[in-house]
Amino acid sequence: MCICAWTLAHPDYALILCANRDEFLSRPTLDAHFHSFGAKERETAEHVAGAQILSGLDIRAGGSWLGVSRSGRLCVLTNVTEPFGKYTSSRGFLIQSFLESSASCLDIDEEMAKFTAPDEGIYAGFNLLLIAPQTTPLPTTSHIHSTTDHSHAVTPEMGASDPRPNQPDAHSRPPQSLSMDAAFVSNYGARGKLRGAVLTEEERRSAGCFSNDDVGLKGSSWPKVTRLKRLFEEALQEHDRSHGKHGCESTSAEALDSDLGREPSGDDERLASRLFQCLSWRSVEQVRERSDLRRTVRVDPVGIPIKQAEVAQAAVAPTSIPPPSRTEAYGTRLSTVILIRKDGNILFIERDIWKVDAPPSNAGQSASRGDLALRSDEMSHRESSHEPMAGRIEKSARSHGVTQDSQSKVPYMGDSSGDRVFRFRVDLS
Repeated sequence: MCICAWTLAHPDYALILCANRDEFLSRPTLDAHFHSFGAKERETAEHVAGAQILSGLDIRAGGSWLGVSRSGRLCVLTNVTEPFGKYTSSRGFLIQSFLESSASCLDIDEEMAKFTAPDEGIYAGFNLLLIAPQTTPLPTTSHIHSTTDHSHAVTPEMGASDPRPNQPDAHSRPPQSLSMDAAFVSNYGARGKLRGAVLTEEERRSAGCFSNDDVGLKGSSWPKVTRLKRLFEEALQEHDRSHGKHGCESTSAEALDSDLGREPSGDDERLASRLFQCLSWRSVEQVRERSDLRRTVRVDPVGIPIKQAEVAQAAVAPTSIPPPSRTEAYGTRLSTVILIRKDGNILFIERDIWKVDAPPSNAGQSASRGDLALRSDEMSHRESSHEPMAGRIEKSARSHGVTQDSQSKVPYMGDSSGDRVFRFRVDLS
């Protein structure tokens, strides 16, 4: 039950986007990093220097759910909620095909032709947002809103700047204002015919939001979609009202600046903090079955039964197929915020929400039924006024029969100190 909200209509940003990835917590995944699709393992620093694509990777299927290229191409994919099945084409190809393209603009006909090429495009259900840059010259008196050269991408793996050679300084080129073209593609359910269209002017002027339903952008009735869209719009309005008024900013914004390893530094981080708050909204109603996931933006871990046939169809190695009665913990794995300014500067932040790992406080302890650990330092800015999170998670886990034996790792909440933060400039050459 992933979800994404975005807008192309902001005076300072060509794109503002935030998204949650909901998935089984045990599914192997690589954190966001610069890479080339098809690599067998995470690239070395030398490979990163020439890598064009920034995304996380699904190790099991080899694809991704969200990514951006150095040329400014960006796409987000969600699955359509439906029964498991086996299909001739992989949805991961859609992300790879779009991000690897060297096309200078978004041509929806060309993209659709590529998507349908493999095995006539027989995919499981999906929704796909495609975004690509376009530029227009600015008057010579225009001011580019940038005081720092962000052509380096700071990564937690290297702890330093991206080794890729520096890009030419923005002020050495003719001033340009970046804007985005966007299109939406979906098959509206498994084996459906692919349909895609460039966003209308009305869709470009307003905020958009989509999740895992099969209606695309045609007005989802899912509570999580209507809720996040409203929170997203309110966050942008509040950000614009407080623009430049740093003394009025919230503690959470200051905390994000601290997590990024520097003094409070401006509008991008404050806006990112607001968007992460939007993505953290949880319904007070307990999730009792899979259909209830459509009510909450952030999904705290719940147990979902996995049938052996479903796992086999999902291309899990035979040695990894669990017994038919097993339940798997499912929840929001990651939250991502992407801000692309009109001067081409990109801020990409990926944050762990729920992970399968054993926090230090539980080292050496056996986990029993319903014991889902939380880091205590996260409670201060992630709690709502409702029932304490730890209690709600524990109750939910017990009601769904989530069990952890003594050999299992314990799901726990990540924190913003582990954010993967990347800054670089769109290469418009």
